[in-house]
Amino acid sequence: MLDPDQRICGRGVLALRRAGIHVDLFPPEYMAQVEDQNREFSKDRVAAYEGASMKSVAAGAPPVIGLTLEKVELEPAPQWHWKFKCRMYWRNDGEQPLHLGMPRWIPAGIGLQGNAFAHRYQLWENNKWSTETLETVVAKDQQCRIWFGLDSDPKSIEIATTLFEKAGLGILAVPATETGKTMVDLRIRPRPVTFGSGT
Repeated sequence: MLDPDQRICGRGVLALRRAGIHVDLFPPEYMAQVEDQNREFSKDRVAAYEGASMKSVAAGAPPVIGLTLEKVELEPAPQWHWKFKCRMYWRNDGEQPLHLGMPRWIPAGIGLQGNAFAHRYQLWENNKWSTETLETVVAKDQQCRIWFGLDSDPKSIEIATTLFEKAGLGILAVPATETGKTMVDLRIRPRPVTFGSGT
């Protein structure tokens, strides 16, 4: 039987399987009997989990990350050293300022230019885009954008549009922290943004 405490449920099974140890659960005809024999233990573990959850809520609500993806585009860049970019536009719809840290690229169909992940954030301020930065803090209701350089090999550029349409370029992982809260890792697959199409 799996541990009824949701904080650790399944972790032991996973650790054993990673170590190459065969793991099995009881067949259905015995499962009810095992659960019945462990009823008090299960009640205790569920109560412990719910108590810990309530304490964590009382200590402060979890971060609410409210980024709305507004637009994603592929663009050739005018600078010779960043020939091919993906640019993504967001708005902070959360209740607090949001710190966006150093992102990373998890490639699928398209890799990066060179060995380092080249990127820059910009904020929409005073009716224009701000200076480019490596990290940024996005105020509530503020728009921001990021560009990152993709592999500029002509073969990559040829297939990029097809991969882009199918969300197959890769994944942008952005560390995001609401003021005074825990950091979360946002995972975003670049693809064309369409509104009202039901997709």
